[in-house]
Amino acid sequence: MWPRLIAKQPTFETPPDLYGALGVSPGAAREEVDAAYQKTLGGFSDFAEVPHLAWKILRDPWYAELYRRNASLPYLYESGFFVDKIKPNETDRLEFSPGFMTTPLHKVMDNLSNVSKGETPIVLLTTGGFSPIHHGHIAMLEVAREELTRRGFKVVGGYFSPSHDDYVSTKYGGEGELNNDHRIHLAQMATQYSDWLLVDPWECRFVHTDINFTDVITRLKDYLNYYIKYDTPIDIFYVFGADNAAFSRIFINRGGCVCIARDGAGRFSVRDEEGVQDNPRIIFTENLSSYADASSSAARKWKANLMPEEVSSVYFKWRKNLLLAESMTLKPERLYIIRDEDMWALGPWIEKFGAGKVFTAKEIFKERFAQALRNVFSHVLMPDLPIQVEIRAYGLDEQMRYVEQLKKNERVLNLDMCTNEGMGVNLSRLFYLCDGQLRPSKLVGRPGFPDVEMQINAIESGEYTLLDDDIATGGTINMLMGILPENIKIKKMRTLMDYSHGMYLHRHPGSFNQEAFDVVDLRDFILGSRASGLVVGLPSGAVARAPYLQPYVSLVSRASIPPSSEMVLSEKLWELNLDFFSGMGTNVYISDFDPYVQKLFEYLGFPSTMPVADLCQWHLDKINIR
Repeated sequence: MWPRLIAKQPTFETPPDLYGALGVSPGAAREEVDAAYQKTLGGFSDFAEVPHLAWKILRDPWYAELYRRNASLPYLYESGFFVDKIKPNETDRLEFSPGFMTTPLHKVMDNLSNVSKGETPIVLLTTGGFSPIHHGHIAMLEVAREELTRRGFKVVGGYFSPSHDDYVSTKYGGEGELNNDHRIHLAQMATQYSDWLLVDPWECRFVHTDINFTDVITRLKDYLNYYIKYDTPIDIFYVFGADNAAFSRIFINRGGCVCIARDGAGRFSVRDEEGVQDNPRIIFTENLSSYADASSSAARKWKANLMPEEVSSVYFKWRKNLLLAESMTLKPERLYIIRDEDMWALGPWIEKFGAGKVFTAKEIFKERFAQALRNVFSHVLMPDLPIQVEIRAYGLDEQMRYVEQLKKNERVLNLDMCTNEGMGVNLSRLFYLCDGQLRPSKLVGRPGFPDVEMQINAIESGEYTLLDDDIATGGTINMLMGILPENIKIKKMRTLMDYSHGMYLHRHPGSFNQEAFDVVDLRDFILGSRASGLVVGLPSGAVARAPYLQPYVSLVSRASIPPSSEMVLSEKLWELNLDFFSGMGTNVYISDFDPYVQKLFEYLGFPSTMPVADLCQWHLDKINIR
C-alpha cells in the first residue's frame, strides 16, 4: 500500500538538500533518479517527505535544471512546479508509449509542406481548464503564432491540452465545472474548422491525476517526432498568460515559450531576470485582439458571443441541463438502432472457426453491447441528462431481400456496401485518427474500390433511386449529390433502415414508434470484422479502417454517446471484444482482420501474429486509469 502523499507545495524551515536525499549528483538522468528513489524507499519504515519531493523534482529534466540554478523551493513553485500523485510504479503513465496513439496529427502534417529543408517546425502547446474554451483561448494561440512567424519561426500546428479534472475542480470550485470529456468535446468543436489547431486529450483522459505541464511538453514532443518523420525534429513552444510569467524560467536552456499579456495586464515580472532577458526563445508579447478580455468565468456567467457559435449552443444547453436536473422526474425514452450484418460481416471467421462458434459469440456480444448502451445512456454525469433508450436490432437478410425487390422496379444507385454486392457506388467519408471526427476531410472511394471520380464516371446516364443504409447525418449523401453530373438525376431517396423500421412496426403493432436518434452497424464495434470501422487517413498517407473504440474513434460524434459515457463504453467494448475472441477456442490473430483494419494496427507497430485477445488486453491496460 502506497503511503500518504505529501502536499502539493510542501514547505520546510530549513531548505532540504534534494541531491543528498537521494544520493545523486546534479544532472543525474531520470533513470538514475528513479533507481535512487527505489533504493531509498527500501530504507525507510515510513513515508519520507524529502526523498519523495527530491524524486519528483530531480526526475523532471526541466525543473531539475531550474533547481540546479536556484535551489529555492519557493522559486520552483512560483515557476509552476507542484507535487503530483503519480506513484513510483506509475511513471510509465507519463512516458510516450509507441502504439498508443491518442493525439491527432493530420493538421501538423499538412502544414509541414510550408517548412523548407533545414528549418525547424514549431508546434504550439497550451494547457488549462478550458471550462469552457472560448475565443480568448483561440486568440492567444493565434497571437503566439503571429509573433513567432514575425520572428522567423515556422509554426505548423497548435494544441489545446485540457488539464485533468483534479485541476479543474480546484480551480473553479464547482462553478460551471465540466469534466474532461465535456471539455475535450467543446475544444474539438471549437477547432474543427481551423487548419492548424488541434486538441490533445492525453493529459486529462489517459493520466489519472493532474500533472506538471513539463510532462505534457515532453510527452507531446516525443509523440510528434515518433510519428512524424521530418528531417528536422519538431520543437514545442509552450504558450501561457502573463499571470504565470515565472513559467518562462524553465525555458532558459531548453524548449521555448510565448508569454502573453491580456488586455494590457501583467507586466511580465521576470522579463529582466538573468537568462530570461533577451533570450530569443523566451518571447513576451501582448494580446491586442478583440477577444483579449474574453474569459471562461465570463462565459460561465452566460455572457454571449464569447465562444464559437456551435460551442456556445452546446455549452449553454449543458448549463440549462444543470438547472433542469432537479426538476426531472422521468427519463425520456428514445430509439437507438443496431444493424446486425450477421454472417456478412463475420464470413471470413466462419470459414475458419465454424458458423456455430462465431454466431454464438456474436449473439453474446450483441446482447451485452445492447445492455451496455442502455447503461451508458441512463447512467451519466452532469451536464448530460439521463435517458432511457430502446435498443432494436434490425437484420441484414431482410434488407437484402428488399434491395432485390426494389431493383426489379426501379433503377437503383445503392451506397450500402452490405447489400450492393460491390456493384453500387462505394464511397466513404475520410476522417482522421484520434480527432473529434466532427466533420470529414473529403469523400473518397471506399477502401478496396476505385477512386471517387472513376466511380462517378462509370454511372450510366439516367434517373435513379438513391439507396443507403440510413441517413443519420446525411453526410455521405450530401457530399455525393454535390458532385453528381447533370446527366444523373436522383428522383427518389430510400433507406434500408426506414424499410426495416416499417416492417418492425407492422409485425409489432402498438410498439414504441419514434425516429431513431442514431443508427449504428454492429460490425463497426467488433474488431477487424469485414469492412468494419471508420475510414481514416493514417499519418503515413495510407487509408485504413479504425474500430469504433477510443482512443481511435469518437463515440460522441460517430455513435451519439453522451460525452461522460464515452470512455466507459469504450472500456466495456474492449472487454466485450476480449471475450468475443477468447471464446473462439483458438487464437484469432491480427492477420485474421479485415485487410484495412490490419493496416491500422500494423502502422501502430503491432505484429500481424499478435493474438487479438492480447491486443484487447493491451488497450484495456492503457485506457484503464483507475
